[in-house]
Amino acid sequence: MKQILSALLFAVSSLSAQVVIDSVPCVITDSQQTYVLEQDLVLEGQGPAIVLQATDVTIDFQGYQLIIPDGQVGIALERCLDCTITNGAIVATTLADTDESQAITLQDFEGVTIENMLFKDTCSDSS
Repeated sequence: MKQILSALLFAVSSLSAQVVIDSVPCVITDSQQTYVLEQDLVLEGQGPAIVLQATDVTIDFQGYQLIIPDGQVGIALERCLDCTITNGAIVATTLADTDESQAITLQDFEGVTIENMLFKDTCSDSS
């Protein structure tokens, strides 16, 4: 009986676990998860900071920001279903007369919610 209770408690705690995004770039492919930032993150280099290819995922910035270089993408949503991006900022280090950065790009998506987000010095693309 004690083993069954321990297994049940482990299963319940696993359902509510959050996965920390502690560096970028990263690719998210595990569905039915909540991902969180616990600090500001800075993308150094090329490509999207975060690529999301999953179903039923929340990325909660928890008030932190994602800083991307000029001309880069903050979050690329690819093959994404029922996903939420919330509670933070995506900020570009835009310099004069250079390419525009994109906070979020969307491709092959359905049911995406973006709430309580600030986008600074970026543009959006929904191609």
